[in-house]
Amino acid sequence: MKKLIKIVFFLIFLYIGAYTIWTILEKKATPLSILIKAQYSFSDRVQLFYTFGKDSTFTENRSINYKIIGNTNEQEIKFTLPLSDEKLSGLRLDISSNHNQKPIYISSITFQASNNKVDIYKNIQSLFTTNENVKFENQKFLTSPINGKYDPFLIYTGSFEEIDKLLSVNRNFLSNIFAIAIVFIFCVFLYYLIFNFTFNYSKRTIARISLIGVFVFILFTPLVLNPFKKKESISKIENRKLKEKPEYRFSKEFFSEYEEYYNDNFIFRDALISMHTSLKTNIFRASPFPDKVLFGKNKFLFNNTQESYVSYSKRNLLPPDRLGMVVKTFTERKEALFNKGIKYYFGFFPNKETIYYEYLPKAMKIQIKDTISLATQLKVALAKKNFDFFDPTEQLLNAKKNSLLYLKLDTHWNNEGAYETYKSFFEYYQDLGIQPLSKNDFSIRYTNQTFGDLTKLMGTEKIYGYDESRPLFEVLNKEDTFKRLEVEDLPRLAIHTLNENIDNKQRVLFFGDSFSDNIVGFFSLHFNEVIYLRDSYNQAMVDKINPDIIIEIPVERFIYKHFPKFN
Repeated sequence: MKKLIKIVFFLIFLYIGAYTIWTILEKKATPLSILIKAQYSFSDRVQLFYTFGKDSTFTENRSINYKIIGNTNEQEIKFTLPLSDEKLSGLRLDISSNHNQKPIYISSITFQASNNKVDIYKNIQSLFTTNENVKFENQKFLTSPINGKYDPFLIYTGSFEEIDKLLSVNRNFLSNIFAIAIVFIFCVFLYYLIFNFTFNYSKRTIARISLIGVFVFILFTPLVLNPFKKKESISKIENRKLKEKPEYRFSKEFFSEYEEYYNDNFIFRDALISMHTSLKTNIFRASPFPDKVLFGKNKFLFNNTQESYVSYSKRNLLPPDRLGMVVKTFTERKEALFNKGIKYYFGFFPNKETIYYEYLPKAMKIQIKDTISLATQLKVALAKKNFDFFDPTEQLLNAKKNSLLYLKLDTHWNNEGAYETYKSFFEYYQDLGIQPLSKNDFSIRYTNQTFGDLTKLMGTEKIYGYDESRPLFEVLNKEDTFKRLEVEDLPRLAIHTLNENIDNKQRVLFFGDSFSDNIVGFFSLHFNEVIYLRDSYNQAMVDKINPDIIIEIPVERFIYKHFPKFN
């Protein structure tokens, strides 16, 4: 019987050793990474399009976006292409979507797969063709709109054969033998330690051995069961990309990368994270990620990310010189547009933390400085220049006594909040001559939801006992309705509406963000055409669309994104 037990254990250790070696040395298709070292003065978005095989059409489905924070220093942009059975056949790099971008300096482009790479340091322009929006001068790419169109891109014209060679894997034979030897020696040593180490049997010894046995069981269970785990590239719990398995090489970096990969991909990981999140949120009403989300009073959740923090805590005020630059920009812009016959309106939508301050957790309240907010600072400064700045805070504070205006489980407002702001806007700017509809002109139905962007930030779809009723407005008079148009020629996430049932034939260009989405159902009832862009003021789009009215209203925490760039 003892011999049988020894044989069973030996086979178990042999399996563990063999699997460990296989895991380390397993040949795996290697994705291609493209690393670009560049200097961008202003924040921007870079997009890489790619094609495989004979299909040479560049589409949004085969593209990767990368957001860049403006910086005077050089930074690295990394794109990792998905795996494909076909060979890479095309690459297009859209280097900018910011019409105000300064000249872009690209020092190098590197194609990399596993340990192999090809660097391009010189004559980058000789391996790429450009369109009319790009010029190459003094080792820099100059971008500019042409006839209102701004889509600067580079197309790779070099050899794809060199890139294909990068994907072939060459293994180091001696490194492989070394890894096999280490694992084999460890398994034999462990087997010998268990079956040849003598000790005196006692209750204390048995307890210690049992504890060691439990520890070893916990340690090796993921290793034994990992082969049966379904491979995933995205963590649904954390809503992020998981680390990919690194290609084996005998180096310090490999072991560090493999540790990161294993920590991201061991079996039961999502279950353990889900249990941890569920325990903290449902039992202790505490956020597993307090730097992102915090629990407030009355079943409110609040955004505590860095951008939100500096806004609600009033730590992002401008010094006098920069405030003067911002005021000058807005007043001169309004005057210039007025001279062209275009009306210009600017303001902000209040943060959830501003309207529902009383429900903030103590941890957020103690962070708030005893001063005015950035939005109020700008409002006061613009008032001295007779600039009508839109601020619906007071109206929303009064309206919240009768209705819930913001979503409890989300960073955004609901349709009640959007309606009150819509009404406030047209009552404030009476020069537009538009009478907002009353609530009686809408049918309101409610839908129940147990999640929002804040629950997702915490890695959960539901918190026990937390749900909310979301109002949905629909205009009763069908003659007032509008339709949505295709937006193929507009930037990503744009909304284009057309209302042919009204006499007002004005065209409106609305610069905003995700808060603007709930405004669409109200503003578009009163104008012939409205184009909503998730962007700050963009002169190229103004020239292209030629609107009668420009409205620029971001949410309070993003108002700084609509300021001029400071050098």
